[in-house]
Amino acid sequence: MSGVIPDFEERSGRRAWHRLAVGIPAIIRVGELSFTAKLANIGRGGAMLETAAPVLAGAPITLCCGTVVAEAAVIWRGPAGIGVNFDIPLTYAQVTEQVSRSAAVAAR
Repeated sequence: MSGVIPDFEERSGRRAWHRLAVGIPAIIRVGELSFTAKLANIGRGGAMLETAAPVLAGAPITLCCGTVVAEAAVIWRGPAGIGVNFDIPLTYAQVTEQVSRSAAVAAR
């Protein structure tokens, strides 16, 4: 499956790893509260989520998407969502799973 994500391990611009476009449902946990989100892109180091969750830049969150449960920090907040950096980078397998899930959703 190594050919699925070309240049996946390369560092890019101001990000540590490339991000890949996806479109799958996710849950954001902030303390005891949970909010819905749509995972818009993902890479080993972070992700962008479309959400109305009331979280501010700097807030710690937990991202739950498929089998991925990752601790992260909100880096920026925009009108339509948030950008996060993972506390521990995801594995190649975790990212490719999300890309595969997104392809399956798009094929429906």
